[in-house]
Amino acid sequence: MVKETVEKTMKKALLSFAEKEGKPANNIAFFIHTKPNEEDPALTPKYFYAIDGIPVQENGGLKNLKFTQDILGKKFDLLGTEMIASNFLASYFKNVSQETESDPRSLYLMITSEDEKAQGLIIALYKGSEVIKHLQLEDIFGE
Repeated sequence: MVKETVEKTMKKALLSFAEKEGKPANNIAFFIHTKPNEEDPALTPKYFYAIDGIPVQENGGLKNLKFTQDILGKKFDLLGTEMIASNFLASYFKNVSQETESDPRSLYLMITSEDEKAQGLIIALYKGSEVIKHLQLEDIFGE
């Protein structure tokens, strides 16, 4: 059930951003990463996107996305999905960093579409700019 909900949400978000940017869905990619720092030492997930492989910039840095407003397309998070996703992704990055013997700050999840209409998803785990492995949603959610 989680897999289907996430898949539907990501396809919808890809199509929404594609329409907004005037591009096909397979030219848009979302990235999820963690960048712990002194103010926020937890592995709190952060989100950004790229168009045609180029990360979107804002004020000289990555344009960070808000999970609820930008990705879910909702004004309010009445169900607490942002907190649930944040806790799940923090655990995921911690576990994957141990499995791959990597610093969690160097890991990224990339989600994009297989085609222009977002009929299927492509998901990859990156370490820096190198793809470590391609994933299915089942690999992440264990379903």
